[in-house]
Amino acid sequence: MWWIAAGLAAAILVVAGYGLHRFCIMLEDHGYLYYRKSGTGGGSAVLFEIDQFVRPSVQHVQNVDEEVIHRRDDDGDGDDDGDGDDAGDDDGDDS
Repeated sequence: MWWIAAGLAAAILVVAGYGLHRFCIMLEDHGYLYYRKSGTGGGSAVLFEIDQFVRPSVQHVQNVDEEVIHRRDDDGDGDDDGDGDDAGDDDGDDS
């Protein structure tokens, strides 16, 4: 009789685990959680934290080779100056 209760408990754990998995995927799709598509391995970050705890004098540094800033046209007129007119005249008169 105990095996029925154990089987039922195992089935409930599997269903709850799958529900939690689907919930985490939904949160990741909405941008609230890094779950599966996070890119580089998160396990190595844990090892770096442990290493920093064990050897606090060692500092891990990441160098940036090149920083690129992209401008975005927010006013919708097609140019990148952000003034709202695309005629090219300097007086601000659109006539």
